[in-house]
Amino acid sequence: MSIFTPTPASLRAAALMKSHHVRISQAIARQLVRLVPRYRQVDQTALERNLSSLLGGVEVLLEKGEDQRLMQLIEDVALLRQSSGFTLQDFVMAGMSFLPVLRRFFMERCSITEGLEAYEAVETVALPVLGRAASLYLDVGEDTEPMGRPAFLGKGKRPPFEPMLIESVTGDESTERLPLGRIPR
Repeated sequence: MSIFTPTPASLRAAALMKSHHVRISQAIARQLVRLVPRYRQVDQTALERNLSSLLGGVEVLLEKGEDQRLMQLIEDVALLRQSSGFTLQDFVMAGMSFLPVLRRFFMERCSITEGLEAYEAVETVALPVLGRAASLYLDVGEDTEPMGRPAFLGKGKRPPFEPMLIESVTGDESTERLPLGRIPR
């Protein structure tokens, strides 16, 4: 069960995504193929359908705060991609391909304020999901049962979903000056 509570911005983002679902999936597929050439080997229609399913999982997370469908889809994709020889980098870049496409989509279809709010709602859930997806990809490769399914599935070992808090830049000009000889960490 997710601890993410939908907000007006997440509900608007999900509604916007649903109204342009097919075109967003196609744009993400084009972005992905440019970023990760290995995905050119995947059938374009299958890739778009796969991305459409994942996009639907994100929509459910934004609308209802439920991550089970999305994480199950990611588990299935991780197993498929790993068995096809894709690297962790390929897999993570695929997930990251959603973000610039969605940012541009929201900014082109909304006022600046509404677009930023919608994108922030997506980013709040997307970045933690990407981290979990990377861990899951590694787990699938190390922990499989004879039938090729991850051994941890269905055993309650999945950590709870926690949305990311987006920090604000604070302080004034005096905080911009670092003491001499100190390197920021």
